[in-house]
Amino acid sequence: MNRMQFVTTLAVMGVMSLAGSFIAATIMQATPAGAQADGDKVITSEFQLKDKNGKLRALMKVDDGGDLLFTLLDANEKVRITQSVGNDGSGAVIVSDSKGRPRMSLTSSESDPGAF
Repeated sequence: MNRMQFVTTLAVMGVMSLAGSFIAATIMQATPAGAQADGDKVITSEFQLKDKNGKLRALMKVDDGGDLLFTLLDANEKVRITQSVGNDGSGAVIVSDSKGRPRMSLTSSESDPGAF
C-alpha cells in the first residue's frame, strides 16, 4: 500500500466513522418521558404495583370467574383491603387485620340490598 492509498483509506474510514456515529446518535436518541396524550390506553389483564423493595402492594385484575378485584396489601404483603365487583353487579369491600383475617365487610347485590 502506497502513501496515497493509505491516506485515502484513512479518510474513508474517518468519514464512515462520523456517519455511523451520527446515525447511531439519531436512532438511539432518547425521547423525554411525559404524560400520555388524551385517548391513550393501557390494556392488560393484570396490574401489579410493587414498592421499592419489590413487594406487592396493590393488585388489580379480572379473576377466572370474570369478577373484577382490586386488592391493597401492607408492607408484609398481607391483604388489607379487597374491593370486588361481580359479573352480576354485586359489590364488596372487605377490610382485613394485620394477619390478613377479614374484620369488616360491606356487600351489596341484586338479591341482598347490603350488609355491613
